[in-house]
Amino acid sequence: MKLKLIFVFLIVVGFTANAQIKSFGIGGFGGIGSIKGNSPSQTSFTASPFIEVTPSFLEYVSFRAAFFYSRKLEYLLPENRQGRYYPFVRGFNLKAVVNQKMSGNIFIEYGMGPLVLNDRTFSDVNVWTVGISAGTAVGLMLVENIKNSFSLSLGTEYGATFTQTSASYFSFHVQMNYSFL
Repeated sequence: MKLKLIFVFLIVVGFTANAQIKSFGIGGFGGIGSIKGNSPSQTSFTASPFIEVTPSFLEYVSFRAAFFYSRKLEYLLPENRQGRYYPFVRGFNLKAVVNQKMSGNIFIEYGMGPLVLNDRTFSDVNVWTVGISAGTAVGLMLVENIKNSFSLSLGTEYGATFTQTSASYFSFHVQMNYSFL
């Protein structure tokens, strides 16, 4: 419920504070990667919706708030699931993202920021811990005009925590981003 309220608040702020905001965007990514805690790394699928705000006083820097979820890949396979546990990690990050145009409609973006991660790699582990996340992507701007833009990119993201179980994740993904204002 709190997550829904935060997203609604950010959307309302995006529509009402347009004098300070150059653009407001929503997007997400999905792909494959790996997760680990106090365990060997395991192949996983990943998903992450995000909200992005670009202040008017910063030309190429955006701030991106995201929810991240990654679970063992076998969870997607049809099988008898009684008594099975599929490890996962989930969390939130806030990254400062730099977007640089290369040539034509091709761009590269990279960012870094704090991470809060919930380690659930074992059925008896439920630990929230802090760390840092970093990501990069290469993409193609499909639509770009004065009011909005739509991009599609390939990217990677890595997140690592510093305490307790030292949980981490890595993803290789396809990302979509729609910006307006």
